[in-house]
Amino acid sequence: MPRPIWKGAISFGLVTIPVNLYSAIEHRETLSFNLLHKKDNARIQNRRFCSEEGVEVPWSEVVKGFESLTAHQHRSGARERLAMRRSRPPHSGFGPTTSQR
Repeated sequence: MPRPIWKGAISFGLVTIPVNLYSAIEHRETLSFNLLHKKDNARIQNRRFCSEEGVEVPWSEVVKGFESLTAHQHRSGARERLAMRRSRPPHSGFGPTTSQR
């Protein structure tokens, strides 16, 4: 069991509460796991692979995108669309809207 690095007490009038301060970091050996092939215990490699062209894709050519729920197609440019959405002020439902001014 770890030992406290400081012992003390906090008092509130006639009530005294004992306090022990413990270190938040425990030094121990780190254990990391790798994904292995069950047959020959070789490490599994994670690659960015294009399913359309059948080639490995470098990080410089990777963009974020989303799958359209209605058309079941992937769309890119999500960052630009998100920036456009954020630039519009949200309508809170209180007060006059822009069409009523």
